[in-house]
Amino acid sequence: MVLSSAQPIGRLPLELLHEICSRLDNKSLKSFRLACADPTVSAATASSLFRTVSIGLGTLDWSMARRKAQPLDIPDLKHTSCVKELVVDTRYPFYVSEELCLKRYQEFNDRTNQSTFLSEKYTELIPEWEQNCFLELLQGLFETLGAVCRVHWRTSDRSQVAFQKGLFMILSQYCHDRNCDLDVSLTLEPTAHHSRAFLYDLSNVRNLEIRSECVSQCLQSSGLSFEDMTGIANIIEQSKDLRSFTLSTIMHAFFHVQPATIDPISVILSKGCGPEKIRGNLNWEVYDKLGSIRLKNLKHLKFNAPRGWNTWWGAHKVHVVLNQLASSHAPTRLENFATNMLDSTIQNFLQSPQLSLTDLRLNLDYCDTPEAGEIFWKKVLPICAKTLRRLKVKKTGDHDFAWTWLHEPNNNAKLALRQCHKLEVLSIAFCKPTVSYIMNMISDLVCHCPSLRLIRMNFEQRTMIANMDQTMTKLTLWNTFAEEFKGRNLTVRYKRSQMPKRWHKKRYQFREHVEEGFEPPMWFDFVIQSWKLSQIYPGIFGFKRQHDQYITDRDRFVEY
Repeated sequence: MVLSSAQPIGRLPLELLHEICSRLDNKSLKSFRLACADPTVSAATASSLFRTVSIGLGTLDWSMARRKAQPLDIPDLKHTSCVKELVVDTRYPFYVSEELCLKRYQEFNDRTNQSTFLSEKYTELIPEWEQNCFLELLQGLFETLGAVCRVHWRTSDRSQVAFQKGLFMILSQYCHDRNCDLDVSLTLEPTAHHSRAFLYDLSNVRNLEIRSECVSQCLQSSGLSFEDMTGIANIIEQSKDLRSFTLSTIMHAFFHVQPATIDPISVILSKGCGPEKIRGNLNWEVYDKLGSIRLKNLKHLKFNAPRGWNTWWGAHKVHVVLNQLASSHAPTRLENFATNMLDSTIQNFLQSPQLSLTDLRLNLDYCDTPEAGEIFWKKVLPICAKTLRRLKVKKTGDHDFAWTWLHEPNNNAKLALRQCHKLEVLSIAFCKPTVSYIMNMISDLVCHCPSLRLIRMNFEQRTMIANMDQTMTKLTLWNTFAEEFKGRNLTVRYKRSQMPKRWHKKRYQFREHVEEGFEPPMWFDFVIQSWKLSQIYPGIFGFKRQHDQYITDRDRFVEY
């Protein structure tokens, strides 16, 4: 039904309509816009719906083949005044077509598939003339955009150096002229022999993210080289207003990184004010050199280390860094903390009275004692619970149920989570070999965590298929009359990343569920599969399966 402008919704104040639109996703915004043909509603939805524009190589919408079939006249684009953020994605400079997209989609959802992430049949580089057309397209788009506050360039070392330099010149010139932020996310492949000369041309970046991803089958890579680190350090040095720096490397590559290799970054980060957010698999030497003053000013802190590292690689560095943070009784600015290990030092640090964490993520490869899980739930989490809004707990080792929510009276996770009254997002395992406790967990959390809006599902690898099938059955069949579910906004979600190695060996997913006419993207960051709490019948609540989302821009996707 199409609503007429004579109906009350069209006469609501614009500020109220803006508030309504801010709480809707893009799909709901489009439906709202189409259902209510009113100028006020159109204006309110436009500011949210067209806030971000994304263009990129390796996508059907902006491919040269589709442009020839459906010419795009940039100056005639509507609502350009609403655009506040522009995302330019050149990570995959490969030829794309409807046939290739469909074939890759089918392989991705085939549990017996043996294909790799960057199979040769999908990596035909686009010709130079098409790269030049993309630059012209971008320049034409910039001529129509006047209110952009942020440009986010996501790229990789797979593109030609000349193209990278030309694109950066366009982006940096626009950001300089319009005084807007330039963020750069750069993916480097350690096993590839791509030129990294363009690293020395990047400057005046506001937020910098470096991702090192090994997409080949080689496991002997030594990771990023000294020259790579020097180039990255040059970007940091040439970016005087840098707010955040992230270095995310693959674990086996980071395992071989020596302190001398990362020295260029250590030296630069230890100078001046530097960014207030430092995240990634950085060597402990980097944090040790920052000093207690710099560490206290950090808002985001993430430590990742290879499994077994403590047995041979300077464990005292961990203690030095965290003890610096905990040594003073003055409050720190730290809000987000993530780690893949949990020893007694980190446990003590998390119990520091000056901490007020809102986000805690444990993706554990290593715990120094078998009792670490019990200590965390009984001693650590109750202290963090007062301010905690987001919690992720995942243990890599199979059959380690100390970190799992179980429907047992004395289950430590169950009892501890009841104290997290501000919790909004929870990521945790909830299965024992043959039983899924998904509905027991939801019923318990709804009663004790009034702000909970998202549960992200974790599964143990060995029994993953059986547990996922049982979980899906319970989510599908469950319903209740319980009043505590009335008016609750709750989503249960599973995320499968696009893995760099063999897809079928890394992670499974639920059977696909897409809307009719779905056009799969060629490249994406991850797939989201969701169930949303809904009123199935009057007074009866249950979970309704949502259409799968193929997310092509992880930074625009808000999980909480």
